[in-house]
Amino acid sequence: MRRWSALLLVAPLATAAIGIPTGCKIKIPASQGGDSGMECETSDTCPYPEGPCLLAMCLEGECVHVPAPEGTLPPDDQQPGDCKQLYCDGQGNVSAFPARIDLPAENDNPCTEAICDVDQPRQSPKLAGARCGDDGICNGAGRCGVCLPKAEQCDGHAVIRCSAEGQWSEPDACTVEKPLCSQAKCIGITQVATGRAHSCASFDDGSLRCWGANHRGQLGDGGLPEAQTPSWAAGLTGVDFGPRHACAVKSGEPWCWGAGDFGQLGHGAYRSSNGPTAVTLSGVAEVAVGTHHSCARTAAGEVHCWGRNDRGQLGSGTPPPTPLATPLLPAPGSPRRTVQLVAGLANVAALLIDGDQTCVRRSTGALSCWGLRPFALPAAIERPEPGEDGSPPDPEAVKEFEGLEKATMATPTAIATLKDVKQVACGANHCCARLTTGAVHCWGAGKRGQLGRSLRQDSFKPVAVEGLTGATQIALGANFACALLSSGAVSCWGANEHGQLGTGSEAEVGKASPIATLSRIASLHLGEAFACARATEGSLHCWGAAALGQLATKSSDAQRLPKPIAW
Repeated sequence: MRRWSALLLVAPLATAAIGIPTGCKIKIPASQGGDSGMECETSDTCPYPEGPCLLAMCLEGECVHVPAPEGTLPPDDQQPGDCKQLYCDGQGNVSAFPARIDLPAENDNPCTEAICDVDQPRQSPKLAGARCGDDGICNGAGRCGVCLPKAEQCDGHAVIRCSAEGQWSEPDACTVEKPLCSQAKCIGITQVATGRAHSCASFDDGSLRCWGANHRGQLGDGGLPEAQTPSWAAGLTGVDFGPRHACAVKSGEPWCWGAGDFGQLGHGAYRSSNGPTAVTLSGVAEVAVGTHHSCARTAAGEVHCWGRNDRGQLGSGTPPPTPLATPLLPAPGSPRRTVQLVAGLANVAALLIDGDQTCVRRSTGALSCWGLRPFALPAAIERPEPGEDGSPPDPEAVKEFEGLEKATMATPTAIATLKDVKQVACGANHCCARLTTGAVHCWGAGKRGQLGRSLRQDSFKPVAVEGLTGATQIALGANFACALLSSGAVSCWGANEHGQLGTGSEAEVGKASPIATLSRIASLHLGEAFACARATEGSLHCWGAAALGQLATKSSDAQRLPKPIAW
């Protein structure tokens, strides 16, 4: 029997006082065994009321039912987990209000949680990304998966995508045009640069992937040992390599790394750096790197150089009698200058350094060079020949010739015998120029066929490469050269001891010979004794020497035929 002492009142609802006006009396119905005049002495003898919000009371010797005060909580009818709280309305009726704390029981699904949706209990999906199981992720729809819906990531050289069910799709392999996956996107090569025994490829996400020799930190990746597989380095563009250091352009500034013992890194000290360091120079459009010096071409057509200057590499005038690193030793009290302008140059359209020689192409097509071994002197002198009777050449002429061979040009000097130059490139002891006509002329050392002539001899004068027309690009290695033709084919000539001519043999070739296995090539890139060609569809093919990882393979054996790099 409900008693007043057993009732609880709902807060903050107001509760009625225990005092029942006569008009609120309810007679006990006959269905409960009573009648309109059931007598009583105490409330305990009155029948139990049907409604949970009615109270049996003995009033004035008669059993009656009266409404429980408003806000009274029915003691027996509350259902746990139904998101409702029952209460008496003061009229004998039961009412309910939402109770968010009256949560339903949890089920066995780790990706749902019991909630009260106003006054309705239900299992609501947990937020996508919540952990479930041993290593699962809730998909936001109440199911446990392995990934977050709509997420994407790389799976080797492929992209995988997460379905609405939280499951990874089958890998979508990257194409030849875009062979690598980075940050859930396939990326393609935008530029390739080669040094003596190492290379870097920049990709369209701004990243740089390098491989090959790294004994001086020239890969720019913090001193990774000589790599047999590509490694990531800092994102830079316009990379150029020397034998022991490299430079690139970033936001109009040169950044250099590698060996710095002659100031060739341009940071004001004579120390090496495994990572790129900035050079204080702005507005830079192109950089070029030699053995121990570096230069930069600005968008305004000026050239600035830094590094070693014992052979006139910096184009600043008569070189010092002994090797000096830039900056040239300043006068007492004067500021240190790490980068200096090459005087007398204007309207420079392209810059080229190889070894200790620097050449520039003017916007007019004129060519100027300075530094060691200026093979194409304005007044070129032929190598002295023996007399018709077989007598040796004149000793004085030989002496003069040999002196010129080792001479330096400390300031920019025009190569008057060449006009309409479109591109210039240099190897260890020879240079070539591509003219606007598509012809190629070479000069310098030629005993190994480097000049592209059947007659293998040195020449101070630029001579035409035999059988070569329609060249759109030239690239030179130490003692060999290659040309890209307008048809997309490639022809090479010169030394071939490592198969660097790509012909399948190691025989030297004295004239341009096509590489039969290459077609639709977009650009050429040559190292000391290896070569790479980037195809128009994006693949990169390399061949030649491989002992230092130049070909990005696990093998140190030379390759005599081009093979695509397996990224």
